Amino acid sequence: PENYRAYRQLNRRFADIACEHLCPGDTVCIDDYQLLPCAQALKEQGLLNACAFFFHLPFPSAALLRRIPEHRQLIASLLFYDLIGFTTTDDRNAFLSCLADEFPLEMLPDDQIQANGHIFATGIFPAGINGRQVY
Repeated sequence: PENYRAYRQLNRRFADIACEHLCPGDTVCIDDYQLLPCAQALKEQGLLNACAFFFHLPFPSAALLRRIPEHRQLIASLLFYDLIGFTTTDDRNAFLSCLADEFPLEMLPDDQIQANGHIFATGIFPAGINGRQVY
């Protein structure tokens, strides 16, 4: 719990600094799990800018994620992003499975999702080099 509190404090501090430099219309893009709660901290400060999060690592299975005592809070903090990106369909499906285990969710038009009072989108954005194009 103490480490988790420090983790959240770090994200609030990061959000404080980011808010000093953001302009209306800027999009906040986070691509590291260390800053996973950052959008929540930004939105709690009243930031209206769009926020996106990209998982460049595989999303863990529900069984693995449940081993983190604060897993429900971490999943809930993701819902403050307007877009959550994954590298594969399997990763997105693992996320949606974990999300459905914790919160009722509703699939909306235009590939949007509503969960825990938040509306957001997910997307698949493969990262890396396409070997077929290189050779």
